[in-house]
Amino acid sequence: MATSLSDIYNNNQRFQSSFYESKLTSQELVIQQFTLGVFGFEQSGKSTLINRFKNYILIIDEDSGALTFKRFQIQTNLGTFTIKSIEFPDKQYVFNQKDLDAYNQQMKNIQIAIILFDHTSIKSLQESTKIMDEIKKQRKEMPIIVAGNKIDSFQRTISKPQLKEQNIDEIQNYFDISAISNYNLEKMFTKMLRILAQNEEIVLISEANFKQHEIHVDPKVYQQMELEEKFKQQLLQADDRTQNQHF
Repeated sequence: MATSLSDIYNNNQRFQSSFYESKLTSQELVIQQFTLGVFGFEQSGKSTLINRFKNYILIIDEDSGALTFKRFQIQTNLGTFTIKSIEFPDKQYVFNQKDLDAYNQQMKNIQIAIILFDHTSIKSLQESTKIMDEIKKQRKEMPIIVAGNKIDSFQRTISKPQLKEQNIDEIQNYFDISAISNYNLEKMFTKMLRILAQNEEIVLISEANFKQHEIHVDPKVYQQMELEEKFKQQLLQADDRTQNQHF
C-alpha cells in the first residue's frame, strides 16, 4: 500500500516528539557522582551531618570494617548530584589490620574531604589538625573543607585565638556549622559541589535537601556570637599592646 504524504508527516512528527522526550529524559538522568570522605574526632557529628539529608541511604558493606558508607543526593539548579559518603573513624580507634587496610584503601577513593571538629571540645579541634596532616600526606592535592560543628551550643569553648593557634583560620574553605539547626549546611555543601564540579554557578535548591532543623536558632544569636568573638579579640589585642608597652 502506498504511503501518503500525510502518513510521512505524522511519522516524522512522532519521531521528533519521541526524540525530544528521550533527550529531555536523558538530561534529567545525568547524575554526577562523587565520593566524599567525612573525618573527625569522636562525637564531632559525622553521622549527624550526613543524616541531615532527606534521602540518605545506609550502604551495607561487609568489608567496610570500622567505616560507614552512606549515599545521598543533592538537588541543585544544574541537576542532581549523587554523593557516596564514607565516615572515617578517628584512626586511633582502628584496632585491627583489616580495618586499617579498609581505611587506607578507601582513602584512595575519595575525591574531597570534610573534617569536622566540635566547638565544645578543644581535644576535637586538636585532633582535627592531626587528621588534616595525615590526609595531606596521603592525598596531597585533594581538596579539604574544615567545619566547626555545634557553633550554636551554649557549651562551646573554642575561641577565635584557639582557631588561629591551630591555623584553622587560615584555611580557605572553613565553615562554622550546626548540623541540628542546619546552620551554614547549604553554604558548605554548595562550596563542596562547586569545587568538585569546577562550576561556580551551582546553587542548592532550598528546602529540597535537608530535613527540618531539630532546633530553631534566631539568626540574631549567630550575630551576637560574632560580636562577642570580635569583642574578645579586641580585648586580647588591647592587652597585648599594654604588655608590649611595659617592655
